Amino acid sequence: MSGFLSFISRQYGRKAEDVATDVLAYLMERPEIQGTLCKLLAEAGYPYLNPGFSVEIRTSGESGRTGGIPDIWLSYGQGEHKAIKAVIEDKFGAGLTKNQPCGYLDKVGTGGIVLFVAPAWRQKGIWEEVQGRCKKSGAPIVALKTNSSKRIGKTGSKYIAVISWNTLLRALSSSCSTGLEENSRISEVELFVDQLRRLCDVEDTSKFEKLSGIVSERDVAFTVYSSMKLLHQIVETADADGLFTPDKPQYWQGKNDGSCGPGYFGYYGALGTKFRAWIGFDARLWSERGESPIWIEFDDKAILDELSGIFLAAPERLPWLGDPTQLEDGNAGNRQLVISVPLKPGVELDALLASAVERIEQVKDLLDSRHLNTQ
Repeated sequence: MSGFLSFISRQYGRKAEDVATDVLAYLMERPEIQGTLCKLLAEAGYPYLNPGFSVEIRTSGESGRTGGIPDIWLSYGQGEHKAIKAVIEDKFGAGLTKNQPCGYLDKVGTGGIVLFVAPAWRQKGIWEEVQGRCKKSGAPIVALKTNSSKRIGKTGSKYIAVISWNTLLRALSSSCSTGLEENSRISEVELFVDQLRRLCDVEDTSKFEKLSGIVSERDVAFTVYSSMKLLHQIVETADADGLFTPDKPQYWQGKNDGSCGPGYFGYYGALGTKFRAWIGFDARLWSERGESPIWIEFDDKAILDELSGIFLAAPERLPWLGDPTQLEDGNAGNRQLVISVPLKPGVELDALLASAVERIEQVKDLLDSRHLNTQ
């Protein structure tokens, strides 16, 4: 069974993130839950939150996407003495808004924290995007701890962290075993924690199940197939124009070195006269960043830093490059440089193809104009 909260989400047309936020805020009003949250953050590397904070929540009439209003914020004091100590943002499938995390960091006081709670499979992607945005804003994050259950870092005098729903729910469940003298109250906490866990389980598995409610499976299949077919045409045209020469025999390859994970297929070859690169269909980056299914990827680790410097130093040469701080993908030991090839939906195929090939030519010309040590 999916649980009562999932039913509420469906029945009243509310986003699952909003339902989870309401429940989490309700639980955080309780002293035992406040203590549990403080202990969890302290174990993660942030020991500066203490029980006794006030809990405020974005109402359904306020727009967190356009107005920059956090889901939950925790504060001490009242009126002019009020100090926001923590901001909490709940995530399931939604991406970061333009105000996250930098606008939220501005809301917390010195020594405060911005905390993202997300499914385990999204932790790495959110953490890397948060790092990129902070770096772009001039306030890079110094990582303090990164592991499979939590990531935390510091930027200036403030902290930022990403923890999994599983980690939070385990901590909340532990609070249910304390304070047994208040049986009815503890039972209520346990009930809500259990329902919140069920909602998280549904949101981790229901994206495909709910697909038919948004668009037909056939339309999704056509979108994926047409994107992959377009990739073949892009590479074929780039090859004919002397921009990119795929290895022969020309066929699609999956990257089996683990650097991209599942969902990556592409052509590997020479981009111009100096560099080796992939031009491929990357489902993972498409889903995480939402820019384009087609990507250029470099994985020669000896020159990644130099390549990154070239792209960051010449934004006028690639005005279509969305966010240069997100060029890097993967961790320090398994990095690659990725560049989306933006597509223009709603135009004739010939115009779309020409636009994509033009992007590849601009990347190739920029690289050919710089001298790198490619040996």
